[in-house]
This record gives sequence, C-alpha cells and structure tokens, in this order.
Amino acid sequence: MKLGNSFFEILQPYSTLGDQPSSIKLKKETLETLLQKIGANHIALNVDDIESSYNKLKENNVEFVTELLDSKYFFCTDPDGILIEVRQRK
Repeated sequence: MKLGNSFFEILQPYSTLGDQPSSIKLKKETLETLLQKIGANHIALNVDDIESSYNKLKENNVEFVTELLDSKYFFCTDPDGILIEVRQRK
C-alpha cells in the first residue's frame, strides 16, 4: 500500500516451508523461516542510495542477513533481531 511517499507492506507468515528451498540463502536462516515468525518481525525501508546505505551500515557493524542483492535491496537485523529490508527507492 502506498501512503504518500511511504510504502506500507503487510506479510502473512507462510504455513509451511514447502518443498522448494529459498532462492535467497541467508547466513543463519532462510528468508521464509524468518518471515514465518508470528508478530512484528519485518519492516521495509526505501532509501535514495542503496549502496551508500549498505556501506554506511556495514561501517557501523550492523548484522547483515544478506549481501546487497541485485543492487536493489538487502536484509539486516536490528539489535532485537527484527528483520529489516532496505530497498532502493524507485
């Protein structure tokens, strides 16, 4: 849902992992496993410069779940383990 300059995304947890492995392999868990958790476990942020944001977070020792993917987005976690998706603004 687009809200002005913001984007609001609601995800429903998967009921099963299914037979197909995740195409995005993470350091600790698959993206599907992380998204199965009940409750507020994922937020997404749009940024103007994805590479600059990635490098700035890396310099500040943020824990990444993925590398920069397709030069468009990446996943990291906050100190409480909440999954954060950072995406290039279109």
